[in-house]
Amino acid sequence: MITKTETATPGAGRTSRHQSFTIVELLIVMAVIALLIGIMLPAGQAVKDMARRTSTSGAIHYLASGLEMFKSEAKLGGESIPSRWPTATLGSPYAPQAPNYVNFVGNGAQTLLWGLVGVDWLGTPGFTGPMNNGVGGLYEHDSNGQPVMERFGPFLDLSKVKIATPAQLQLQAEPGLHPDVPVILDTFSYPILYYLPEVGRTGVDAYDYSDNLELLYAMRANQPIADPSVFAEYIIDQRAIDVPPVVRPPHNRDSYLLISPGPDGWYGTRDDVTNFPFNPQPSPP
Repeated sequence: MITKTETATPGAGRTSRHQSFTIVELLIVMAVIALLIGIMLPAGQAVKDMARRTSTSGAIHYLASGLEMFKSEAKLGGESIPSRWPTATLGSPYAPQAPNYVNFVGNGAQTLLWGLVGVDWLGTPGFTGPMNNGVGGLYEHDSNGQPVMERFGPFLDLSKVKIATPAQLQLQAEPGLHPDVPVILDTFSYPILYYLPEVGRTGVDAYDYSDNLELLYAMRANQPIADPSVFAEYIIDQRAIDVPPVVRPPHNRDSYLLISPGPDGWYGTRDDVTNFPFNPQPSPP
């Protein structure tokens, strides 16, 4: 009798190691993936920060162009935009519409915006005469809402920059800093500071550290350049080695300073973006 021969399939009845992962192998794969993510995330953030620093540098160059156009306008007297405006004595561009705006100090970050576009974005009338928007003020409007005084500019296209108020940035309340007066921001959403040197001074005291003090305190009370000695070290031109330190000049003695704190949010440290070769200072603990 002929019988049917059964042929066994090789490996039948046995489980191949190659058909599934063991728990140990899965754990190893997950550990490798986690390690790669840990390596790639900081690198990705560094690339983003570099791109934002480059964009902020472009914004600072753009502001510099606006400042030069302001100064070149003959009808504005060839003056530069001031980096501090005591509204209590020289008037507020917001009063008398809102009298409470009188009792604040226009710091450099705020006056920069006033000078480039005006507080109503209709151009700047300059910084001479009464600043208020009442009768006879630089910001007076007629019955149609148009400026009575001649305006110039705007020297800045607001669609190309970011602006925000201290209130929108959720900064802490600080005497002298009005929460609703906007400033220009960098690409990290921090205010860009503006300092103008004082006439007749040649040393590092040509720049007054207090020109943006209220804003610095509102951000962090221990911002490095909120300290006068640190600010002096930050802006001093160390290339002037033949000049005694007490009279050594600052950088940009004949122009102005523009300062972004960079990604860390500390003004005065290594990752700042500026229009001058600053001397970085240590970050506060």
